[in-house]
Amino acid sequence: MSSLSREKRKVIELWRDYFEMYDPDGFQKFYQSKQFRCYFPANIYPPFKIDMHNWFKDKDYYPESHLENPMSDGVWYVKPNVGANGKGIIITDDVRSVDMKNAVYQKSIDNPLLQDGRKHDFRMFIAMTTYQGYLRTYIFFDHFVRLAPLQYDEKDFSSDVQLTNWDSYWINFYDDLELRPKYSDDIMTSGMIPFTQHPHREILEKEFIDMMIDFSEDVYDKLNNQTQRNMIHIFGMDVMPDEDMKLWMLETNDAPHPSVVDDKRTFPPFSDYKYAKTYTESAIDELIIPMRDNKNVKPNKYTMIYEKKLIFNKWVYL
Repeated sequence: MSSLSREKRKVIELWRDYFEMYDPDGFQKFYQSKQFRCYFPANIYPPFKIDMHNWFKDKDYYPESHLENPMSDGVWYVKPNVGANGKGIIITDDVRSVDMKNAVYQKSIDNPLLQDGRKHDFRMFIAMTTYQGYLRTYIFFDHFVRLAPLQYDEKDFSSDVQLTNWDSYWINFYDDLELRPKYSDDIMTSGMIPFTQHPHREILEKEFIDMMIDFSEDVYDKLNNQTQRNMIHIFGMDVMPDEDMKLWMLETNDAPHPSVVDDKRTFPPFSDYKYAKTYTESAIDELIIPMRDNKNVKPNKYTMIYEKKLIFNKWVYL
């Protein structure tokens, strides 16, 4: 595994769980297909926190952030450059006392919108493809809202109040994939709600589409005027609304969870229809199989929100 490039290691993480559980003999053929590549090269999107800072720092939907300690007042999230699931993040109103290198110092959103008194964000899934001469972006709108386990208190900087990561709900889940809940049933089962039930869904959905069109334009600029090939990449976008209905980009995830190993710890109603299996299988059926078979895509769960013709000197197959 260590001999593989970063993006190849990541794509194995992204798709491997699905194939191991539902099609054990299918991954090798899927991964080694000459008709498509199931990941984008990491030089055309921001893979790490510092890359995200450099990519988004001038966007009006990205919180103020710095690569060195800003020595400023306010609440700050200090995020290690490499990390996931909230691990290693320092939340503080005394950022001058923090000395973390290779990190991003990101200012807190001052007026987060609350859901049932709890901080919340959205894990949004998008698929980006290069196919038939175009860069296209699709959104999987059947996603969920993640709530922090405990009631919001702006003076309480504990992760269970400030962060929405799934790992906040379980005791060392990734040690052995066993379910050991930290909280009462009421807290556990209210930790996720369908995005379709969010009271401000229509406004925030439009905000997200606008944000992803802007992101797609930047990816397009990186891809255009190069040798092209059929590719697909699934991203998980973490965004948070404030009380003014403004949506803020927190970070991008190039190998996003949940994967199918997480389906068993999703909360109702997601546990009823295997959420991670659905978004993965839908991407395969709607976007990848048509690419493999040189046919038009057939979006259903995924909705196309961006399409732009690529300029290229040749389109190659692996």
